[in-house]
Amino acid sequence: MPQYASLGQDSRAMTYYRDRMESWLGDTLEGLQERRKEWYAGMEADLQEVTERVAVHGFYTPAFSVADTFITGDLTGLRLLEDIQLPPELTAYFARVEAAAHISLLPTGG
Repeated sequence: MPQYASLGQDSRAMTYYRDRMESWLGDTLEGLQERRKEWYAGMEADLQEVTERVAVHGFYTPAFSVADTFITGDLTGLRLLEDIQLPPELTAYFARVEAAAHISLLPTGG
């Protein structure tokens, strides 16, 4: 998440974010980065459930809903991790949600 300019370029926000995440997750951001594949592997079963639902419905439910904004908002960070390849169905799901919400969830240079 430090790739987002509003967080990564604001030292106070970054300090707050770092402290919150390290306290919550019990590790440094660097430690979490080193173990990203391990963390991802622990999520794969849950991600598979989401993947199966969106493959059937297009969205988490048959129509675009607030559930989709929460899910994609929470999972967008996975898209930013090096060496992590999301299933194509999830990648397409992110694109559908972004199109429906008229917003990109990915960081921009500004």
